[in-house]
Amino acid sequence: MRKELRTVDGITLMVVVVVMVVALVAVSVGAWLLNNKLNRSYWGLMRRQNSLVGEIDAKLKSRTGPWYAFPVKPNAITAKYDPTRRYYSMGGSYPMREPKDQNGVAWIYRKEIDGFSYHPVSIAQYGLGQFSNYVGTQKKVFLEEARLQADYFLRSIDRSTGEYKYDFDYKHPFHEVLEAGWASAMAQGLAISLLVRFYDQTGDEEYLETCRLAMKPLMVPVKDGGLLADFFGHPFYEEYPTESPSFTLNGFMFTLIGLLDLWIVAKDQTAKRLFDEGMNTLIFALPFYDANGISMYWLSHLAGIEVPVRVDPQYHMTHIRQLQTINQFAQSSLIDYYIRAWSEYVIGDMT
Repeated sequence: MRKELRTVDGITLMVVVVVMVVALVAVSVGAWLLNNKLNRSYWGLMRRQNSLVGEIDAKLKSRTGPWYAFPVKPNAITAKYDPTRRYYSMGGSYPMREPKDQNGVAWIYRKEIDGFSYHPVSIAQYGLGQFSNYVGTQKKVFLEEARLQADYFLRSIDRSTGEYKYDFDYKHPFHEVLEAGWASAMAQGLAISLLVRFYDQTGDEEYLETCRLAMKPLMVPVKDGGLLADFFGHPFYEEYPTESPSFTLNGFMFTLIGLLDLWIVAKDQTAKRLFDEGMNTLIFALPFYDANGISMYWLSHLAGIEVPVRVDPQYHMTHIRQLQTINQFAQSSLIDYYIRAWSEYVIGDMT
């Protein structure tokens, strides 16, 4: 009898073990299938998010990225930015350019008018490039080339509005047409950066007074013909003064750097106030620009119109350098966070 019980107990134990093994296998297979399904769902979601920011997930090689083809690796700016010397983004040699008008001012071809145009941003950047060449070489030919561009801004400013106007219509993507005579906060900021350097070089008050006049449209709302937009209660200097705001980040920060230059060199209190107000906006707004592995070019999609999110790897690098420059003076822990985070996107450390 005891032998039969032991036999039954042995069989029962074997049955229990088999059942447990089968159950364990079933649970493991189920967990694997569920995990695989979740992974597919997760990566499917990531693909859809990536498509929203203008990239195809085929570039994705690993979880650590990078997901975008960034042009260069980010490097920390170690030298202190000096508004009387090289512009923040001008390193090495900046080439001289043709064509120019009879006064030596750089032209740029625009298809809108099928001809050459006075493009304020292009002229200012060219002048800043040549001034930076002069700083690096001390060759007067570069200083003279930069002066010709700076003097254009003395002559061309609208004395009633303080604006530098574009001479062609511009169809802004997803927005209305900006008709010839439109202005840009980015152009105002870059022109100020160039004029400040020649004020420092020459002591000529005309350069300084023109800088002060160029700030005027930054205090006038877009609806009233100026360049000031409202970003959820915060002042935003618009690169494109469209009725429906675009909140373009690089143009906004070019404006901030111009105000920073004027404040530091001339101790101008209006420039300081506008810079401080703009910095409050930047700190408030930066989280809105943080996308999936890249920073956004603009925030047009927040205006309630059907505009896709726009990103661009080259502009992402510009954003990092601009933040590095600005934060030498602002010393914001939040800006420092985004400098690190956006740099990590480039090198592929997404953890």
